[in-house]
Amino acid sequence: MKPVLSKGKRQYVFNLSWIVILLIGAYFLKSRYKAEVLPVLSSMPKVYYNDIIIGEDNAPLQVIMFHNYYSVGGRKFFDEAYSEMLEKYIKSGKIQFVIKLIEPGEHPDMMLALQTAICLNQFGVWDTFHDVIIFNPLAVHSEEFKKLIDEYISVNSDIAECILTNDMFDDVIRNNNDYYMLNTKVSPTFVVNNKLLQGYKGVDELFNVFDYELDNY
Repeated sequence: MKPVLSKGKRQYVFNLSWIVILLIGAYFLKSRYKAEVLPVLSSMPKVYYNDIIIGEDNAPLQVIMFHNYYSVGGRKFFDEAYSEMLEKYIKSGKIQFVIKLIEPGEHPDMMLALQTAICLNQFGVWDTFHDVIIFNPLAVHSEEFKKLIDEYISVNSDIAECILTNDMFDDVIRNNNDYYMLNTKVSPTFVVNNKLLQGYKGVDELFNVFDYELDNY
């Protein structure tokens, strides 16, 4: 006669089986990112003094994001992932986050908006400007938005000089050129140390990539 497990032991075996399954799944998920997601770049995009840089210079992981405000994926990233990334990785000193604003279509209204954002970042007010357009990028084409830029120019001579002396949008064009060098048409595109991650596919996938790179630093 076969021995019969008590109800408590059966529950213990059941729970243990699920733990083993979850651990195996986590192992293969992590292995998937190692093998599949991160092609290595032959050279890194250069980081410039007036890029939007958030986090410490000595962070073990540098993440560069090429962001187009028209991009649905970019909006989802800022809506779903950015706040948690800021707390979990950036403020803890694990990641330095560099945002390069791009506009492949080179529409004059958006180019002016991006150049303004780059200038405002030098004076610590990028966040408020970013909040205006992240979920409504078409606002850059409105008269109200152009008046907002005029207000920044009128109240701060340093910001005014930065915007008005970059009326050819050199900084944005520089970012566009760095983006083209990656041979991608996807936005956002992330460079994680020297590896390429195209597109935003959700918090879990992005953070798994970060964790894998940090574990193997």
